[in-house]
Amino acid sequence: MIVQVDQLGVRRGERSVLGGVSFALGPRGRLAVLGPSGAGKTTLLRVLAGLHPPTAGEVRLAGKVASAAGATLTPPEERGVGLVFQDLALWPHKSVEATLSWVARGTRAERRQRARRLAAEVGLGERLDALPSELSGGEQQRLALARALAPEPRLLLLDEPFAHLDPPLRWELSGRLAELLGARETALVLVTHERRDALDLAEELLVLERGAPCDQGPVGEVLAAPRHARTVELLALGSVLPAERLAPGRARVLAGLGEVELTRDEPDLRAHWVRPDQLQLGAGAQRARVVRALRRVGPDGLLAPTLVLRLEGAPELELRALGEGTPGEEVSVELRGPCAPLLSR
Repeated sequence: MIVQVDQLGVRRGERSVLGGVSFALGPRGRLAVLGPSGAGKTTLLRVLAGLHPPTAGEVRLAGKVASAAGATLTPPEERGVGLVFQDLALWPHKSVEATLSWVARGTRAERRQRARRLAAEVGLGERLDALPSELSGGEQQRLALARALAPEPRLLLLDEPFAHLDPPLRWELSGRLAELLGARETALVLVTHERRDALDLAEELLVLERGAPCDQGPVGEVLAAPRHARTVELLALGSVLPAERLAPGRARVLAGLGEVELTRDEPDLRAHWVRPDQLQLGAGAQRARVVRALRRVGPDGLLAPTLVLRLEGAPELELRALGEGTPGEEVSVELRGPCAPLLSR
């Protein structure tokens, strides 16, 4: 294994920043960490990089304990970790080639050769002499990624790497990063708020809520069966509706949508997940008003017309349904189960 994390925890005073975080990644393993602001995502990266000691649990790198409760046993420079934070912290006095040569390994000639090759791989082959101040935002991001990869790390840590870029550019860079990682043994831990980045780059998902894991597993499993309301919201999987348990496997939707069957029993039921294709327009007695008309990926993986609806009598709730409509239009809607119960803190 490249990295093994066992019951990692971080406390600041009386507050738990991280708790009970565990995962393992082998060569080419890819994990995306999602969660709202303050969920502990950046703290997790800092512990992995050796910049912050945990207060519980341990981190193993290539089988060796690198961090344990209260101690950083392997310093950052000896961990074989590449790191890109939101603040790129590029060296203002070094050109693209000089930056990459400085962190690459080998003789002077080998480092220069590797710097030029990596610059070409990230799309900076024609900008070798440029200083960071002469690069665009996208080019600076490319340089930060190349600098992190130049020492050939066994683990790459990225904190919102494309957050400040326009969508077309971030998607292009995400695809290029996937190609670069595909040619290396490097494992990846990616912190992101962006659903598409997580799905494009990761094989495993870890969703944090208040510092603790609330959903975790292979991407396909988490998408098919999320267990927490936060996961549905972060990954835009559908709607989260409040509900109450009536009997084992049965619930009442607290939004005028009647009773539904549940995919599993949940004694502490507070909410459940409604996929967009479970809301049927033009059926049922419940009225709703169209808020927005969108195009989203449907159940078949293709773009489908999707409506954001606001239910009568529940103005604070918005739900998504597949179908055509015009903002302001009133429609009837029916919920067809079964629905999946969700945990909610």
